[in-house]
Amino acid sequence: MGPSCAWLITALVVTVGLPGMAGSAPLIGVEENTGDFYAISTTDASLQFIGHSGVARLGALEFNPRDGFFYGFTTGEAPMLYRFNIPPTLDAVTGQSIGPLGVFAFEGGLAFAPDGTAYAVNGGVTVPYLVTLNLNTGQATVVNSMQDRHDIAGLGWRGDGVLIGLDSTDNALLAIGPTTAEATT
Repeated sequence: MGPSCAWLITALVVTVGLPGMAGSAPLIGVEENTGDFYAISTTDASLQFIGHSGVARLGALEFNPRDGFFYGFTTGEAPMLYRFNIPPTLDAVTGQSIGPLGVFAFEGGLAFAPDGTAYAVNGGVTVPYLVTLNLNTGQATVVNSMQDRHDIAGLGWRGDGVLIGLDSTDNALLAIGPTTAEATT
C-alpha cells in the first residue's frame, strides 16, 4: 500500500514497550472498515500489512503495556471490546471478543492510566461520556458526561494525570479530568 491509502487508517497507537521489540517501537494502525492492521513507518509513513483481525468498525485502539495486548472497541449501537495480540515479528494479528460496552459509541478514544485503568470516550453525535472499561467483561462504567458536544477521535494519558482528547468538533486538544470528565481546551 502506498502513502495515498494512509487516510484509511483511523486508529493509531504508539506501541512503546511491545514485548520482544528492541529499539524504537512502530506505530500500529487499523483500517476502520476492514479491520486490517498495519505497522506505520515513523520515517516515511509507509504501511506494512500485519494481518486481518476479522473485526470491522474499530473506533479506538490502544496498547496496554501492563499485559502486552492491544485493546479496541467497535462503534455503533452495540459496541464490543476486543483484545488483540500482535507478535514482535509484526506478521499476524489475532483478536478475541471480550464483551459489550453497554453504551453507544460513534467514534472514540481509549487510553490506559499508569495504574492500568482503561479510560474511553465514546465521541460522536451525542454528548459523549468518559467511561472506564472492564478488561475482563467489556462493560463500560460511566465516569461522567462531558457536558458539551465533543467528537473525540483519540485519547492519551498525560504525565500529570490528565487525559488528552483530540476533538474534531472544535479541532482542538482537550484536557479531560479522569474523575470528572471536565474538559478544557
